[in-house]
Amino acid sequence: MNKRGQFYLIAALVIILLLLAVTEIYNNTTSTTENNRAENLVREISFEANQIIDNGVFKNLPKQNISANLNFTLAFYASKNPDTEIAFVYGNSSEIKSTPLLSDYYSINSSNQRILKTLNLTFNMDVATLKLDENDTYNFNITDGQNFFLVTKIRRGDERITATN
Repeated sequence: MNKRGQFYLIAALVIILLLLAVTEIYNNTTSTTENNRAENLVREISFEANQIIDNGVFKNLPKQNISANLNFTLAFYASKNPDTEIAFVYGNSSEIKSTPLLSDYYSINSSNQRILKTLNLTFNMDVATLKLDENDTYNFNITDGQNFFLVTKIRRGDERITATN
């Protein structure tokens, strides 16, 4: 083959490669990184709460003292995590159904200020339904012993990341 033919052959290959590169379609997506902060926070708070409850039961403390210690701990976590809503319910089956003292909801209002609300709890046999707002309900089973149910909801932009124990 002569040099002229080789030149045209190489030029044709380069043109074909350029056309393929220009017409190639790239699919791009953007996604946020997986956020395990909600699950980690639930694990950490649950561990602390279980220690408080166990300590109170072993030392035979009144429920009000255990509840005060839980409230103090959860208020601390709420202050350290300003973008996180924390709801908890604590007690045995009769206490959960009768004592609003043992449950709180550390919420965030529309002005991004921390507020303490009372939980909206409804019961159907041994299942309690926790309603945080219109579209946010959680069901949990009430057992005979001590119960501790926790919900954390992290606000990040338009996202809501929720975790329960």
